[in-house]
Amino acid sequence: MTTILPIISIVIAILTLGAVVILLTRKGGEGPQLSKDLEHIDKNMERAQRSIQEEIARNRLELNTSLQQMRDELHKTLNDFGKTVDGRMTDNANLNKNQLDSFSKQLSTLTQSNEQKLDKMREVVEGRLKSLQEDNSQKLEKMRETVDEKLQSTLEKRLGESFKQVSERLEKVHQGLGEMHTLALGVGDLKKVLTNVKTRGTWG
Repeated sequence: MTTILPIISIVIAILTLGAVVILLTRKGGEGPQLSKDLEHIDKNMERAQRSIQEEIARNRLELNTSLQQMRDELHKTLNDFGKTVDGRMTDNANLNKNQLDSFSKQLSTLTQSNEQKLDKMREVVEGRLKSLQEDNSQKLEKMRETVDEKLQSTLEKRLGESFKQVSERLEKVHQGLGEMHTLALGVGDLKKVLTNVKTRGTWG
């Protein structure tokens, strides 16, 4: 619109200048003919002005139509772009949700698997501890039996040796008592002999 108005002004100026040139170059022109020429120029200028105004109106209408089409296309493009963005965001949200669900399931599965493994390890450890305790109990029982046997054999050996020594000593004491009994008998006989005064005098 702003570029069309200067063009109209230039066209009108050219037409006016052309009319003035025609009038000036005309020689020997009469008054009535000059009036006709001016009238003819005015009519041409009016026709040109109407034609230019009509062309401006058509251009304005086409421009408004083009602008409306451009607005409609821009609005449609923005709507399509918004729908596309919304769809992409929805897809990304669903994808993230699916990935989170999958990760949650994997984490739950891994947790259950670890718990099962820990339970199995605990059972294995408890079984090994129980087996170790039983083995240790058996070894301790064998050691106790071995110690008891050794203590019994040592005690019996020591007691046997002690009884043997006591028996030997008792036997020696018995022998010593027998000798003392014999000696006592001899002393008694000697006493009987010495009780005889005659024999005692003889001995004396």
